[in-house]
Amino acid sequence: MEVAPPPTYSAVGGTHVIYAMIERATHDRIPLISMGFGRTDTSDGRVFPYIFNPPTNYWSLSTAKIRFIGQRAGGMAQLKGLKIAHVHADSAFGRETIPILDTQAAQYGFTV
Repeated sequence: MEVAPPPTYSAVGGTHVIYAMIERATHDRIPLISMGFGRTDTSDGRVFPYIFNPPTNYWSLSTAKIRFIGQRAGGMAQLKGLKIAHVHADSAFGRETIPILDTQAAQYGFTV
């Protein structure tokens, strides 16, 4: 007898679609995959065991931007005293990166 593979949701359409599907996918215990977008804190599998957002998320993308700016400035220590603007649309992509940027600002001494 052939057994059907377990269902998996693979969301296409953006972060708003992921937000709409999280509760149902978790309730149904069906993995939800959102490649490179979606709710960033779903990276913590202890809280969201059925939601996956490989290979990147908004936090890792934001970190990559700050590291790039640091490299261009001559090293992360050179960020101290700089003002870095975070210009974004009023969406999850922009809002979800604010806490990580604040943490990095404190760590490296720049202002957001």
